[in-house]
Amino acid sequence: MALAEPAPPGKAELTNAESVALTPDQSNASLARTLQPARLSLQVPAMEAELLCPACRIPLSEMRTGTGIIWRCEKCDGRAVGLQLLRRTFTPESINPLWLHAIHNEGSIARPCPSCGNPMFEVALDSSSGIRIEVCRICEFVWFDAGETQPLQVRLSPKPLPPPLPQEAGEAIALAKVQQLAEQARGPDFDSAPPDELWKSIAAFLGLRSG
Repeated sequence: MALAEPAPPGKAELTNAESVALTPDQSNASLARTLQPARLSLQVPAMEAELLCPACRIPLSEMRTGTGIIWRCEKCDGRAVGLQLLRRTFTPESINPLWLHAIHNEGSIARPCPSCGNPMFEVALDSSSGIRIEVCRICEFVWFDAGETQPLQVRLSPKPLPPPLPQEAGEAIALAKVQQLAEQARGPDFDSAPPDELWKSIAAFLGLRSG
């Protein structure tokens, strides 16, 4: 009994390829898929339902202040504070340098952000205290361990404006100024004195009642 000769290497594959012939359009599409770079699956961490302490990994407690909200760890007394709240509370000289250090990569990778879970960036708080704090450049959160906010300079509240004078007092002061201007304009030469109608018109322009 004669045995069939084995097909040369690659013959079977060639036969199968020939049995499934590709049209020119199909060949071009297949080649394009081959040359197309692989798509990376980027996963952006979802915001945590509860903010977690980066040190203790327990939920933070929300604290409302007169200028905004901060989050505090009941165990280690660390604080998570938003960048905008820091700018409203402390001077620009205290806050701007630490943010500039963070966005310019002048620091090192640190613990996870309490909000998004991405690694924060550890930067120097200032040039003298030696304190290093952690900043999330995505959420703009700043993490302070206990006591690390002490070197920050609090922004002074603007002085309140003095209460407005009563209308009669304001009119009396304005009329006195008008009369003073009139005396100065007259000078020693009374013959060249301007007419009283001019001062009445000035008072009228100021919305005052002339006597």
